[in-house]
Amino acid sequence: MLVPVSGGGLISGIATAVCAASPRAKVIGVEPELAADARDSLRRGERVRWPPSATRRTIADALRVEQIGALPLRHMLGLVHDIVTVTEDEIREAIRLTATRARMVAEPGGAVAVAAWLFRSDLPPARAPVAVLSGGNIDPALLAEILRAPRGPAPRPGAVARDGPRPVPG
Repeated sequence: MLVPVSGGGLISGIATAVCAASPRAKVIGVEPELAADARDSLRRGERVRWPPSATRRTIADALRVEQIGALPLRHMLGLVHDIVTVTEDEIREAIRLTATRARMVAEPGGAVAVAAWLFRSDLPPARAPVAVLSGGNIDPALLAEILRAPRGPAPRPGAVARDGPRPVPG
């Protein structure tokens, strides 16, 4: 399961529920490479602060935090398999593909998990992969710009079904 990471509450809660229901499941967090404080914190085993001057470079404004929460990090250290990052171009392409194929509007921070599924070839194999798509609070001008722009990076082979990603109703 791929989950966007900001302050850590969402991934901590999801990881707790998923791992309780299916202990062999792997929960992987996703952040923009320009705001990867949670990745650094998970790998070091302690909270790492990123200055706002660094994190404001990402279009994923919902994920621009300086530092992950202390309690979420404790949960993450025991339950989260890894945290990976995605590029700005991958985020933009995930937004475009989600809008044009799945007919769902996603904000940049909400699209990072989809971007990881589309572009990261180093993810562990998954019998039933899930990418959490959260938030539709995107500036209409940014969405229009992304939809008008030339196609971005090509997704990894097999990442997109012929008729596009399939959302789970709910």
